[in-house]
Amino acid sequence: MGFGKSLIFYTFSILIGKITIQIVPLSKLGNKQLDNIWKLNSSNPCLITAKSRSLDRALIKKIKDGVYIYVLLSPKQALLKSF
Repeated sequence: MGFGKSLIFYTFSILIGKITIQIVPLSKLGNKQLDNIWKLNSSNPCLITAKSRSLDRALIKKIKDGVYIYVLLSPKQALLKSF
């Protein structure tokens, strides 16, 4: 039900053409938000987890290259030196 309030945050990156980084405390919450963001045209979000990083070794490089405009990650992932 909270999608309406979050819509502002989700569309911000699309409107300004800049990357948004959102820290999410729980991976389950991150997955739900990722699903909601995917519903928007031109959103191209990603969720950084230990699993997603192991499946895609170039994930951080893709973010730096602007492939993803909306990045969700946990505080633990944000503190990693590679991020």
